[in-house]
Amino acid sequence: MIPKSKREQCRKLRKQGFSLGRIIKVAKLPKTTVWDQIGDIKLNKKAKKYFELNRDKNVLRANKKRKGKCWPGRIVVKPSNWSPELIYVLSHFLFDGTIRRDCCEYYNQGIDQINKMRKNVNFLFKVDSKIYDCKNSVKKLRYSYVELGEYVIKKIKELKRYIKTASMKERKIFLRSFFDDEGCVSVEGNYKSRRIRGYQHSKEILKLIKKLLRDFDIKSRINKTNTEVCISRKINLIKFQKDIDFSPGIYINPNRKNGIWKTKIEKRKILEKAINSYLD
Repeated sequence: MIPKSKREQCRKLRKQGFSLGRIIKVAKLPKTTVWDQIGDIKLNKKAKKYFELNRDKNVLRANKKRKGKCWPGRIVVKPSNWSPELIYVLSHFLFDGTIRRDCCEYYNQGIDQINKMRKNVNFLFKVDSKIYDCKNSVKKLRYSYVELGEYVIKKIKELKRYIKTASMKERKIFLRSFFDDEGCVSVEGNYKSRRIRGYQHSKEILKLIKKLLRDFDIKSRINKTNTEVCISRKINLIKFQKDIDFSPGIYINPNRKNGIWKTKIEKRKILEKAINSYLD
């Protein structure tokens, strides 16, 4: 038992809004002893707000001190050499993801694609993620690792330079990632117009995609608004199908208001229909 004066002191300080740590210092008592005396006293709103703000400031200070390092026990493997798996992961983060210093996210409607991305990220970096449901049947992978975020930001800048002279296999992976995430097959006027289109807000990326397609002898053009790269004419569609193509299990969204396909169908199947619609 502690003296009555100490017990009253602890309770008085708590009612005044003192934190547990400050009461321990003032009363010079063990943590569990102090908590036994004040555990039933709720903090007022003003004290709660103060402690929440102070906690957030402490977290920010701790993050700055880490200087790009994860918390202890959260180790991220950082590959130093290029590989098909690394290009696959980086390109998908680039085209259909969100990359920040504190986290990396990837979005896709297809669970097969989400699982494939998750498997490759785990293989490369030895980190795992949960799958979250978003709007319109979209699923999200989120990786909250500071070291991963900083690594991905740095390597994507390098990738934009490296991919220009990479092997044809690696260039194919990059192009397929782009069209899997950002591409579609546009069929209009009862197959009178057939195009493969890839959307992107970055003119730099569009020019890079056009250059890489040219490496496969596939002609393309960037539209006037610099929002998409387009591939047309039978010869180019056939070359794209033969050398790049869409990945299996990549489907169009049948719920789009302006879409002509009202059922779930793979992008590669639509491309095949478009090519077969040409009269020899």
